[in-house]
Amino acid sequence: KNAILTDGLPGLTVRWGSPPTLATDHLELVRGPLAVLYGQGQPGGFINVITKKPEDEAKSEFGLSASLAGVGHSDAAGGRAMADVTGPLNDAHTVLARLIVEGVYRDSWRDFDYEHSSFVAPSVTWFPAERTDVTLQLEGRTTRVSDYIGLVAPKNNIDLITRRLATSYQNPGDALREQGLATQAQLHHDFGGGVKFSFNARDVHHHDDSSGYENVNVTNNYQDVVR
Repeated sequence: KNAILTDGLPGLTVRWGSPPTLATDHLELVRGPLAVLYGQGQPGGFINVITKKPEDEAKSEFGLSASLAGVGHSDAAGGRAMADVTGPLNDAHTVLARLIVEGVYRDSWRDFDYEHSSFVAPSVTWFPAERTDVTLQLEGRTTRVSDYIGLVAPKNNIDLITRRLATSYQNPGDALREQGLATQAQLHHDFGGGVKFSFNARDVHHHDDSSGYENVNVTNNYQDVVR
């Protein structure tokens, strides 16, 4: 718990999936006792994900990738689309904005194994004074992935595992669904002389549910079944 922070605060928008890398500016690895700097007291340290913020220079990035059926390990088509746009909203450059969006729709080489997800992260930075800045961020994410729990060794004998690697023991409709919405506010003020004030608040609302067939045992009549 809290082994991965976002801008120094706990709370990921998804519980089972990985944090989105598209909105990540860089990572901080905080080791051991240094973790007390953020008040979490993680004895082994933690990873701090620093998110992308609005920038003063206008720029944009767009990406589109696709996979074709039958190429490599893929047996189904899929793709990913993304956009990252940032820049000032007024001539004085006192209001900056950024919008990051991503959509993923892809199947894997394994039967019934897929990922369908969406991600959106708008943010605004305001400079009310020369040494003061306020940033408001919103992060929304939805994911739907197959509820795959691995292969089964009948009678605990690895030699009885199917030789077809793409085999899945789950039903086609088995799925893990997640929805997360995070709002974050940051305030920084430089008093000068090396004295600075920082305020950071983050609120996360998350929901996940799953439906699937879990394999916990295989009957001893396996040999009769396969015959």
